[in-house]
Amino acid sequence: MFFLIYGYQTHAGVLAAAKSKGKWGFINKKGEWVIPPVYDYVEDFYEGLAVVANFDKPLILDDSLGIDFTNQGYFGFIDEKGNEVLPLKYGYAEGFSGGLALVNVGGIAPVPDNYAVIGGKWIYMDKKGTEKIEVQCELATSFRERLAAVVCDNRVGYIDPSGKWTIKPQYAQGYKFYEGKTAATIDGEFYVVIDNKGKTLSDQGYLDPPLYREGKAKTTTISQMGYLDKKGRFQPVKGATFIYDYHENMAKFEVVNQYIGYLNKKGKVAIVPLYGLSSGHFSSGLAYVEVAVEDTSYSGELRKDVVRYGYINKKGIFRLQPGFLKASDFNFGRASVVMEGRQNYVLINKKGSVKSSNTFSFVGPFHRTKQ
Repeated sequence: MFFLIYGYQTHAGVLAAAKSKGKWGFINKKGEWVIPPVYDYVEDFYEGLAVVANFDKPLILDDSLGIDFTNQGYFGFIDEKGNEVLPLKYGYAEGFSGGLALVNVGGIAPVPDNYAVIGGKWIYMDKKGTEKIEVQCELATSFRERLAAVVCDNRVGYIDPSGKWTIKPQYAQGYKFYEGKTAATIDGEFYVVIDNKGKTLSDQGYLDPPLYREGKAKTTTISQMGYLDKKGRFQPVKGATFIYDYHENMAKFEVVNQYIGYLNKKGKVAIVPLYGLSSGHFSSGLAYVEVAVEDTSYSGELRKDVVRYGYINKKGIFRLQPGFLKASDFNFGRASVVMEGRQNYVLINKKGSVKSSNTFSFVGPFHRTKQ
């Protein structure tokens, strides 16, 4: 394993997962290591604990390379100080929600995905590691909004924190709940919206699962892309070849020439499509966008394959000019970027000032550890 000596300091319960030398740990907003990078895999903190894992062999996460199903992962939980409060002994684990975490006991997870777990049994346990629910089914997911999707005999249903069925298994596919609703399909082809009692709310089926974010659910009919509002009314988005979820009342959309623009909450174009496909969502009032730049090695011509990233506000005005090789969302006043001439990420504030002396091969978004 990779160990270095750092000044470990806490910073107001806001941490980000970060990677260095092939291992993951957690940093604060100053870019200081709070939990050193010693794990092969980590997830964000939920309710004060984070899933971490180590594997017998290097992880293969690219499906095109194939998955080594002999690789064994060992999952456990750490607290904000890095203490392993639940040891790395589980075949798989997902984060806590409502005081319960999903784990697999005795199975093999060659990659961190519940669908890849081979064998074992699924249980929900509390923060002391005490088993609270044993799932007598082939697959389970973590709780969200006090419901968890469970697969029994190839049909999806939903249980409550006592382990009782709130919605009995009946769907070919089902998703986690957001804003009191989720998408499910009985025939495996057309999706409907259901509430947390299993009542069907939509009057027709949709080709894409309508999952609500900020009161809107993106989906597709046979002929149109658009959004469902809270009442299930469909609003098409004309001219878009792809649409995205809403973030801070703004949604990305793609047009035929593969440029990205942004819609406002009314579904109207707020920022015209000018940016590359790698542009981000709005977060903390800013979105990073991909723009083509002049490449002097090609007589200064504008080439779409030579790009830089900058940050715009919701009026489309640049707050940080394009000059970053890579960029990420702002959260809690920080974003990770790769500066010109560099290979690793550093942290910046909204003025573009570097706020970390350490560099990283990757940095996730900052989150509160008690979320």
